[in-house]
Formats: sequence, C-alpha cells, structure tokens
Amino acid sequence: PSSRGLGDVYKRQARGVLETVKKLRWTPTVVHCHDWFSGIVPIYLKKVFADDPIFKEVKIVVSLYGDGFDKPLNAGMKEKIANEGVKDKKLSILDTPSYENLCRYVMEYADGIIPRSCRAGPQQRQTAPGIPVARRRGLFRQLQPIL
Repeated sequence: PSSRGLGDVYKRQARGVLETVKKLRWTPTVVHCHDWFSGIVPIYLKKVFADDPIFKEVKIVVSLYGDGFDKPLNAGMKEKIANEGVKDKKLSILDTPSYENLCRYVMEYADGIIPRSCRAGPQQRQTAPGIPVARRRGLFRQLQPIL
C-alpha cells in the first residue's frame, strides 16, 4: 500500500460508514474490524462517537491478519487522527507511523482481538496491555448467543 493518501481513503470510508449507521439509526451490538485498513473505526467509536447513544454500548472486535508492510505510513497520520477530535496520550504510539504501531494503537481500543494468521507478529498475538484476558473472555461469552 502507498504510504500517502491510502490512509485518507480508508479514514473517509470508515467515517462514512459510521455516519451512515447513525443516519439509519442502526444500533450495532458488535463491530468487527478486519486488519489495519479498518483500524480507524475502533478509534472513532471510542473517541469521536463515544457519546453517541447509537454507539455507546458497542463492543469492538479486531481481527489482525499479519499482512503488514515495510513502508512507513503517512508521517502525518498522528496529526490527522488528532484533528478528528482524538485527544489521547496513546497517540504517541504513532510517533513512528508503521503497520505494527498502528496495530498496537488499534488494540488499545478493541474489546477483543483475534489473531487470524500465524504470520501475525508476537505483539499482535499477545493480549494488548489495555485488554485483560478476563475482559476478552467476557466479551466472547457475550458474543456466543449472537453468533
């Protein structure tokens, strides 16, 4: 993927989807995000749309496939996220905008993480610091009746 522009496209698409969900008054129970290109969705849900009643109780599951890339992401990614209204100390994770750091940042906002590939790096296979194993198990118990 290109380190320029591509992130902006995914950011606009993610915001558009969430705005559409609001407009249609759908109240999701679970939002399942797949890999880095949907990584902005958990951040939007927990920071930008956090006070919206439609998204207030939503649980976020992130599947990471380990389909990383070596090129850095856009150097302005951190500022672009901050400009969306995200005020967060954790943004410092994106001081070096890379695939791995984006995944680390996204994991901070997930209620559950699913490593979907043996290629997922060790950081992605571990429980994220902000997500205790018990909390993840509780989420999956909550999901069982719906799945």
